[in-house]
Amino acid sequence: MCHACRAALGGAVYAPADGVWKLETAGAAAIYAGGWGGPPAGMELRGCGERTYCFVVEDGFTAQGNTDASLRVYGPVGSSVRGLLTIPVESDDPDGSTKLSAAVRFVPRASRLPFFDAEVMTVRQKCANGHCSIMREETVYRYRDGEYAELQGSVIRPAKAKEK
Repeated sequence: MCHACRAALGGAVYAPADGVWKLETAGAAAIYAGGWGGPPAGMELRGCGERTYCFVVEDGFTAQGNTDASLRVYGPVGSSVRGLLTIPVESDDPDGSTKLSAAVRFVPRASRLPFFDAEVMTVRQKCANGHCSIMREETVYRYRDGEYAELQGSVIRPAKAKEK
């Protein structure tokens, strides 16, 4: 196997109808992620709507000392399973001075959309000359027209500058 070989993962949604389970949505290869031919280590099934589940995947690739990673959300849309949201996450850089991580949670709001709002929390730590600062951001995304889009004015940046 090669280190760049990714797994193709699919998903399906079944619902009871007339006393039997019927296929509502399917995606044979909705997600390409992982490495060495295996699935990604960071994959979770999460409730992202009132009766809807999504895959949340943190996946990346390392080459030449750089790690590029993304936080991705996949879910059922119509009769397929497809990508809904991608948040780039650069987990480190060659000299190790900056680290970035992200997490997503789905929050029910007073809207009648098929998916809950997605709140993405990011933490960036930057170190230079023995001092480190941490910056936290929270961005809210709302599902519209087949994808998530950032809500204007939704970025919250709590105080940064923590020194060690």
